[in-house]
Amino acid sequence: GHQPLAGHFTTSSFPSLHTTLAFALATAVVLQQKKVGVVLFLIALLVGLGRMLANVHYLIDVVSGALIGILIALFIDKFRGLRS
Repeated sequence: GHQPLAGHFTTSSFPSLHTTLAFALATAVVLQQKKVGVVLFLIALLVGLGRMLANVHYLIDVVSGALIGILIALFIDKFRGLRS
């Protein structure tokens, strides 16, 4: 097996929560400030890549985390105005 380069519990690989948070933040920001959001998407990609390079996540963990983060942010954006 491979040795993680960062602290990691073997039961917490899927999905990458760091990547989920990074993509949720990037999505939320891009909906309000496109240029800043695009920069945050690039940073979110680097977060995911870093998680894989540190041997704490597989590609599927990072891709799933990114999709979950994006979907959560879009869901919140869509429904946040329902309460007045």
